Amino acid sequence: MPFLAPSVVAVGWTCDGLQYIERNPFALRSVPLWLLPKPLHPRLPAQLHGAAQPAREADRSLRHEPRYDALVLVDGMRVTDSLLNKAEEVAFRELDAIAKDNNLRLFAKPRLSDVLKKDGFLPSDVFNFYTRSHVDFVVTDKNTKPLFIVEYDGPSHAESRQQERDQIKDALCKEAGLGLLRINTNYITRQYRGISVLRWIIEVTELEKAFYNAQEKGYIAWDEPFDPASVSDDGRGKRWPYWLSFSAIQALNSFARSGNVNKRRGYAIISGSDALGNLRGLSYMWNGEVGILAKVSVRNQNFDFPIVDLLHELSICELSEKMILFQSGKIQGMGYNHFMSVLKVFGNKYNATPNFFMGWGPPGLSWDFSAGWKFG
Repeated sequence: MPFLAPSVVAVGWTCDGLQYIERNPFALRSVPLWLLPKPLHPRLPAQLHGAAQPAREADRSLRHEPRYDALVLVDGMRVTDSLLNKAEEVAFRELDAIAKDNNLRLFAKPRLSDVLKKDGFLPSDVFNFYTRSHVDFVVTDKNTKPLFIVEYDGPSHAESRQQERDQIKDALCKEAGLGLLRINTNYITRQYRGISVLRWIIEVTELEKAFYNAQEKGYIAWDEPFDPASVSDDGRGKRWPYWLSFSAIQALNSFARSGNVNKRRGYAIISGSDALGNLRGLSYMWNGEVGILAKVSVRNQNFDFPIVDLLHELSICELSEKMILFQSGKIQGMGYNHFMSVLKVFGNKYNATPNFFMGWGPPGLSWDFSAGWKFG
C-alpha cells in the first residue's frame, strides 16, 4: 500500500520499480527509490529500506503526525463585528427597503470582478484594482443580473488616492455599461413628502425604463416625454408620489399671486453647471424689498436618471423651507444690492440660465438669449 509523508508520496510499483514523488513548491518529480541516498527521509517508512517494521504500525505513526508543510500558521484572527460601517448600514437599510418594494434584490460588498466580467486587456495597475476591490452595494433583478451599483462616499473619498480609485471604478463600470450611483448621507436623510432622494432616483429610473419600453411597443404616444410629476399613484395609495415639490409649489404660488406691481413678489430658479458637470441650481424668492436664496447641487453621475427634474424639485422644496423660516422670523431676507450681487456671481460662475419663474422678480433683473443677464 502507498505510504505518505509530509514531503514524500510512495506511489506503488512501476516497470522501473517502487518510485516516490517529492513535493515542493517548485517541482513535482518522480525518481526510482534505488537511486536515493539513505536515509530517504526522517519519517519515511522503514520497510522501504528493507527494515522489518510492520506496515500497519508505520502507517499509524505517519497518520498522526502533523503535516506542518501543508499548513500556514496564523495568529490574531477574529470575525468582524459587521460587514458595514454605521453609515453604510443606514444606506443598506434604505436600499433594502427600496429593493423589496420594487421586486429587486440587494447584495452588499461583492467583488468588482464578480459584478463585471473582463473581455479585453487591462493595464496591470487597473487589473490589480479590478481583481482586488469590491463595491459597496449592487442592485439586481430577481434573477440576480446586476442593474446598477451604489457606492457610499464618506469623508475618505475626498482624499486624492481614494479619488483615483473611484475614477478607475467609474471607468470600468462605464465601459461595461453598468450604472454607478454615488451617494452620501443627504441622499438618505433628506426626505421630501416622505421620500428620500435615493428612493426617488431609483424608483423614477425604473419607471422611466418602463415608460419608454411601453412607448416602443406603441402603448404611449411616441412624442410624449417622461415626467416623474405626471405619475398620479405609486400603487401604494400615495397621490403624485414623485412630485416632490407638490406641496411646496402650491405655497410658493400662493405667495407669488399675492404680489402686484407695487408689491413685487415672485420666485424663480436659475441653473447651470460647474467644470465637473455637476448641476447647480439657485432658487430665489423676492418679497418687495428683500430676497431669499436657496442653493442646490446635484452630482454628475455615471447613472442615467432625470437629473434636471431632480434639480428642479429640490430647488423648489429648499426654497419653500426657506420661505417658512422667513415668514416665521427665523431668518432675515437680503437687501437689494447684496441679493443682486449673489445672483450675478452665481450666474457668471456657472453660466446659469433661467429655469422657471412665477410672479415678479427684483427690479432691473433680466435675461435674454443674445445679451444674457442684466443685473440692475
